[in-house]
This record gives sequence, structure tokens and C-alpha cells, in this order.
Amino acid sequence: MATIFAVFAETRRRISKRKKKAEMEQEKLLREYELILEFNSLESLLVVSKESGLCIFEYPFKGTSINSNLIAGFVQAIRGFYIEIGGTGEGRSRGNIL
Repeated sequence: MATIFAVFAETRRRISKRKKKAEMEQEKLLREYELILEFNSLESLLVVSKESGLCIFEYPFKGTSINSNLIAGFVQAIRGFYIEIGGTGEGRSRGNIL
């Protein structure tokens, strides 16, 4: 009788472990799907120089026409305000790219 109980307990433990693994994989797939949806909503990619505030690279994803230098200037202005109120302006950026 004890052997049957031990086998049952082990089987139940393994099933529970598999369910947890399946749930974790499902959550991972859901996060990846949400990330794909976020990228699908992007209209353009702009790379802006920190020093000049000019757009040095632009890639339109949806073929929409935007004034990249106007957007880059707006971003530079926000960065300037942040620095003026006491921020460092560095954040997580690297090199000369904002």
C-alpha cells in the first residue's frame, strides 16, 4: 500500500512540475507576443546625436512621412530641460547617441 502511495505522490509531483513549466512557457510566449505587438505599433526609428540634437539616422517602418529633425529637436529640448532641473542627462545611453 505504501508503494502505491509513493508512486501516486511521485506521479502527482511530476505532473505539477510539468504544469508549472507549461505555464511558465505560456507566459513567456505571451510576453514575446506583446513585445511583437509593441514593435508593430512603431512608425519610425530615429537615432539622434546628443551633441548636436540632429537626427543622424531615420528608418520609417510604415512609410509615414515625418519631419525627423523636428522630432529630434523636441527630444533634445526635453533632454535640455531635464538637465536644467538637475538631471545628469546620461541615463542608460551610450556614446554620443541619445
